[in-house]
Amino acid sequence: MLTQEHYEKLKRSLSISPYRHGPCWKLCEGVCCHEKEDEKNYYYLEFFPFEDKWVSRRQFPRIDKYQVECRFQEDERISCQKTLYCYLSPSHPAFERGVLVGVIIDPELELCPLVHNTNKVSAKFMKAAFQVWSEVLCLLPDERVKYYKKQYRRFLSSKKVRKVWKFV
Repeated sequence: MLTQEHYEKLKRSLSISPYRHGPCWKLCEGVCCHEKEDEKNYYYLEFFPFEDKWVSRRQFPRIDKYQVECRFQEDERISCQKTLYCYLSPSHPAFERGVLVGVIIDPELELCPLVHNTNKVSAKFMKAAFQVWSEVLCLLPDERVKYYKKQYRRFLSSKKVRKVWKFV
C-alpha cells in the first residue's frame, strides 16, 4: 500500500524538467496546461486510482476510474497540486515481451515539442520517470497495466515511437 509520504516522494523525484535545457515552460510556454479539451476549458488527465485519497475531487473531478478533469485556471496551473501523471508527462512506459524496459515520449501528446525533438529530452528526467513508472505499474490493476502495454504496441505498430530510453 502506498503512503502519502511515499506518494509525495514519487512526485518530488519527478520535479526535474523533461526539457534538457531548462524548465519546459521555456520551450513551449506550458502548452500541456493550455490545450483546451472542450468548450468549458477543462483538461482531461490520466489518473491513477491509488491517488484518490490525496487528489482533490473539487479541482480534479473524476470522469471515470482512470480519468479526471483539471479545473485549474490557466494562471493557477503553475502552482496547482498536480496529479502524479502530470509529473510523469510526457513519458510513457515502454515494454519488451511484456516487461517494462524503459520509457518513451508519449506520441499522442502532439502539442508537446519534445515529441518531435527527442534530442532536447533530459535523460535524467527519463530515468526518474522510468523508476516511478516501475512503482506505479506495480500498484495498478492488471487491466490498466495491459492497457499501457497495448497502447505501447499500438505506438510501435503505427511507427510513432521516435526513441526509447532503456534502463534495463
